Amino acid sequence: MDDATIAHRFRLLEARVAQLEQMVGLPPTVVGEAPAGAPVALPPEVMDLVNQGKTMDAIAALRRSAGLSLAEAKALIDQATGAPG
Repeated sequence: MDDATIAHRFRLLEARVAQLEQMVGLPPTVVGEAPAGAPVALPPEVMDLVNQGKTMDAIAALRRSAGLSLAEAKALIDQATGAPG
């Protein structure tokens, strides 16, 4: 992959992060602000499902609300719950 493609994909990812932050009511992220392993803020309805042990339903709800892929939603749920990826 060349540098221009990587830069383009990076900009798309940054735009997606900004959209997600806005959707869940988080302040904009400053690059380098959140260290690896930092807590993940999920929408309350998703956390309710997680707390009820309904992980698959939580992943589906997160996918619907944030427009994420299955892998992206699962990774966020895993990170939020401390489950191994």
